[in-house]
Parts: sequence; structure tokens; C-alpha cells
Amino acid sequence: MRDGETVTGDGDDAIPGFVLTRGSDRYGRCVALAGRGDPPAASGEATYVDVELLTHTANHHLIATGLAYPTFYLKLWPDLRGELAARSLAARPASGVWAEDRTLTGVTVTGLDGLSDDAVILPKLFRRLADYLALNGGDPSLAGLPAYLAQRDDRVLILSTGHYTGFDFVVAVDGQSVRLTRPHEDLVFQEA
Repeated sequence: MRDGETVTGDGDDAIPGFVLTRGSDRYGRCVALAGRGDPPAASGEATYVDVELLTHTANHHLIATGLAYPTFYLKLWPDLRGELAARSLAARPASGVWAEDRTLTGVTVTGLDGLSDDAVILPKLFRRLADYLALNGGDPSLAGLPAYLAQRDDRVLILSTGHYTGFDFVVAVDGQSVRLTRPHEDLVFQEA
């Protein structure tokens, strides 16, 4: 039951659950882990999230079953990131999103409609492509994508090299094809 973006009520859910968060993103959206069952602490009390607690969240379950892409940010502790990356790798190559994933092999972009209908790629890359195509007035040319990504200045740490750079550094454009040059578990994004 929502009125715009404000929660105005909730149902009487018989299944207990909890939300663990340390904050929100720049758009005010809660960045959280959602769990089923009794909460690990009283509401509002600080709780240390270790790998054991992480394994009891929907976030962990969705990644372990291949139903969600993990996108890592600097504020996520390395042990939790490592667990999620390991579960994501174990879900490949044929589970959930990975069965159709084209993030590393490349997706041919013919326009915004085709991108929405045919491209199974890391959501961060999808959002940047969608924003670029919308700004490009419907022209599907990717000629300006590298410059667009560079000016957005999404910062990313490449774990395997220690290189801290822009997202444009790990996106390759070849004609109408676009792909990441590094696997998602090797990338840790700076919060905006």
C-alpha cells in the first residue's frame, strides 16, 4: 500500500522478519539486508553483521540461487563481499540471471527498447546505458558512451590490481557492442 514513494501502511504478515541497515543512498533509498525470522537484536540496536548472519538474509539467498547480481560498494565489509562473491560464482553459469548474462561477453545495443527486452547485464551497466540512450535522443550509437561514462565519474576499485579509477575504465565499446572488461566480483564501487 503506497502513495507515491511513501509507505502508508502494511499488511498483517504472519512471517517475522527484519531489516538491517546503516544508511541510505543519495536518493534516500534504504541500503539494507533483509532477513526472515526473529531479528538478531532489538529494533534500533546496533548489530554486527558477520557471514553467519548474512547467510540468513534474502540478499544472500537471491545471490546464491543466481536470482540477483551482486554489486559491491566500499562500505560493505570485505568478509561479507567475499561470501557474496563466492556464492555468486557458485551459481554460475546456468542459474537464474547467469543463464542469459552478457555482461562480460557483450551485448549488442540497438536502442532503449532492445536494451530493456534483450540485455541481461549487470544492473549498474544497464542503468548507465539506459541513461545514455535517453540523453542521446533515441540514437542508439554508442560512439559517445565512453565520454559519457567518463564525465559521470562513477569511481570503482579493481580488487585484482588495486587500481582506483572510473567505471569507464572497465567498460569496452566495440561498435554497437558493450561489455565489462572485469568480472563483477572484482569491482567495488564508491558510494555516490
